[in-house]
Amino acid sequence: MCFLQHDLIDSYSTHQQVVSFVWAATRSLIPEDLLGDYMSWRALRKNISNFVKLRRFERFSLKQCMHQLKVSHYPFLSKTTFFNCTCNGFRKNDEKYRMRRKHFGKFCDDNCSLQNKLFRNWIYWYFSHVVVPLLGNNFYVTERETGKQDIFYYPRPIWKKLFRSTVSHLKDLNYSILDRTSLEKIFGGSTFGFSRIRFVPKEKNVRPLANLKAPSKFVFSSRKNVSAHVKAVKVQSKFIWYKSVNNVLHELYVVLKSIKAEDPNKLGASVFDYNEVYQRLYQFITRVRNGSEDFHKLFIVVADVAKAYDSIDQDMLIGIMNDVIPRDTYFFRNYSRFVCTKNSIKVMPYRLGSFHCSKNHDIMKIEASIQLNSSRHVFIDKGTGVEVSNHMLHRVLSEHLKHNILQIGPDYYLQEVGITQGSVLSSLLCSFYYGYLERNVIFPFLEKAYEISSRADERPQNLLLRFVDDFLFISTSEQQASSFFTRMRRGFKAFNSYMNFKKFGFNFNIEGNPVAERFYTGADGKKFIPWCGLLINSENLEIQADYTRYWGSHVSSTITIQPNTGSGCTLQKKLCDYVRPKCYPLFYDSNINSLPTVTLNAYQAFLLCAMKFHCYARSMPSFNELNPSYILDIFLFSFRYMYKLLKKRMHHVEVRQNVKPILKLRKTEMLWLGLCAYARVLKKKQSRYKELISMVRSKIAELDVDYSLPYLRYAVDDSHSSLFWEIAF
Repeated sequence: MCFLQHDLIDSYSTHQQVVSFVWAATRSLIPEDLLGDYMSWRALRKNISNFVKLRRFERFSLKQCMHQLKVSHYPFLSKTTFFNCTCNGFRKNDEKYRMRRKHFGKFCDDNCSLQNKLFRNWIYWYFSHVVVPLLGNNFYVTERETGKQDIFYYPRPIWKKLFRSTVSHLKDLNYSILDRTSLEKIFGGSTFGFSRIRFVPKEKNVRPLANLKAPSKFVFSSRKNVSAHVKAVKVQSKFIWYKSVNNVLHELYVVLKSIKAEDPNKLGASVFDYNEVYQRLYQFITRVRNGSEDFHKLFIVVADVAKAYDSIDQDMLIGIMNDVIPRDTYFFRNYSRFVCTKNSIKVMPYRLGSFHCSKNHDIMKIEASIQLNSSRHVFIDKGTGVEVSNHMLHRVLSEHLKHNILQIGPDYYLQEVGITQGSVLSSLLCSFYYGYLERNVIFPFLEKAYEISSRADERPQNLLLRFVDDFLFISTSEQQASSFFTRMRRGFKAFNSYMNFKKFGFNFNIEGNPVAERFYTGADGKKFIPWCGLLINSENLEIQADYTRYWGSHVSSTITIQPNTGSGCTLQKKLCDYVRPKCYPLFYDSNINSLPTVTLNAYQAFLLCAMKFHCYARSMPSFNELNPSYILDIFLFSFRYMYKLLKKRMHHVEVRQNVKPILKLRKTEMLWLGLCAYARVLKKKQSRYKELISMVRSKIAELDVDYSLPYLRYAVDDSHSSLFWEIAF
């Protein structure tokens, strides 16, 4: 079955095949007179192709549907008139034509207006009532986890086979089908409804994702099966409307976020973003160096839990969370959050929790935390709140885990093992679960291994990080790192947790190891261990961004383009958006990275931005109308924006995380690196950007930068960025 499923996953139709199918169906359904002449056919098919190639979150306007289509190429429209237009049959330069336009111009304008309106309505009807139904009825349209923002079209017969094999596999693992009696028994006294499942193809299998944001409706055969408290608020005639699952879980989510902030030890080695990785790594490096510039030999192990969410033991998780949530009453304070956007001001409810409603300083802490995080929001205290007991929170959690009903097709299933992906609590619950495993199994094991094999004066330094289910272990002791690897490879039967052997990685030799080492080696010979979007230097622990995930797909699949993208302001905003994801202190702090690696990180970030710029510019119909000097100013603006944002984020972590980042990269060097990156990338497309490349090179020469400095020459050396030249753009 696994081989069959793997074959079916790659059996999607190409965009060209989909367009050919739509056009063939159009030719058989629509009379030729309504499709215009041959020039209209060519333009219409091109517009269908553009529609089929849309990426996620992109829109397609009526103007794009009508691109290069003309009313005059549709004979049936010429028969539509208010009156017998007396201007027809005369050339526009003729005196008779001008005289008739003078006397009958209003009627002619009305006639043209009617034809244009009918033409717009016809094209709109064709796309909305022919093209879209053809695609929806004959293809399953979805994204893929390995396809970035691209959309894939699976023929319905193939998708049905893939769907059936996936559902059959789920039944064998952790889902059981429910009959009508069981459903009514569960729903009758539950505050939760059900969630609908959709399947997203991965590289080798299919991942089920639940939509827990939408409300659900369930029809009972008898209202006697519904408990009194449910009847009072949710029963409407013959059915019951349930709130969305994430809505019911909101208060519990607020409590767990509060616990995460006040007692992070309960989450063990969990980190949730690069700033937390940076804080832990900074402290470890400072401790290991101990005033010295040189590192000890470091031993690194990375591991990944196989099917982490789907393998969690529900009963054990409930027991863990009983200890995590303190036995107290929670008070929730209600706020209104005003979010200012470009076109409007949105008002949304906002709620924060405190452990003790009787302590005024807790409320002050809440308000202080709001002010620190509200640079673009305005919060107004409503002066109201609600108390929730510990017992109520545990009941909601237990019901969410044990009565997680999922609708797959026409059937309903109960998830008996694991937690659903899509829940607002999923990553937090997973982190608490593995945090408990670390505190009670992994840390004691490492301590015991140290006591057996080491002397007290040789105590090794180590660091354990976990990004939900991805482990990173660093130690100054080879024996300790080897023991950690051996223990992780065995798995944890009591927790139903086992590692994915294909995703182990380490930078030292382990005797009798059946697992292949997982490395990335660049053209310069340096070895890196990939972990959660990072490349970790296996020798000196320096950090670079992992761009290998862009291999195998076009850069254009990572961006979204909306209609009317022709303005320079939109381009400027996009370039700022492109630099933001790699603008973290983790990549630029000289406490972690040497200056050559810092400059290389900046240069590589700009290389990717330049590739995205080309893909975006190619989609702009009016790009050639923009002055190259104006585009150069946009480049420089994005470089300055990145430098300013980087300094701001470094100041932010210094204030909040008690670290002292060091930024040795100067602003002019940042500009120089950005211009060099754009010149290097655009050189591959020089026929399109000749004048712009010339201006970029002139600006590079104008900057007061000594490009003979070793760290700058290191950054722009192609051998250190060899992975980029395998990316298609």
